[in-house]
Amino acid sequence: MRLIEAVRLKAEGAALTGESIPAEKQVKALQDEKLPPGDRTNMVYNGTAISCGRGTGVVVAMGMNTELGKIAHI
Repeated sequence: MRLIEAVRLKAEGAALTGESIPAEKQVKALQDEKLPPGDRTNMVYNGTAISCGRGTGVVVAMGMNTELGKIAHI
């Protein structure tokens, strides 16, 4: 999900990145389109948990087209 609003939003991405510390999220556009999922600070993913804050976003992929779906396919 691409974030369009984020207020003190942090997400736990351990399911995708292995990071145990929640990552701070923001809405600013990123310059590099080929960043790995853990570095895409303006996105939140299926299988991750929001640890604090609030946000609003637009779903950009579903099912096997998500990052978690790509892992499942492998």
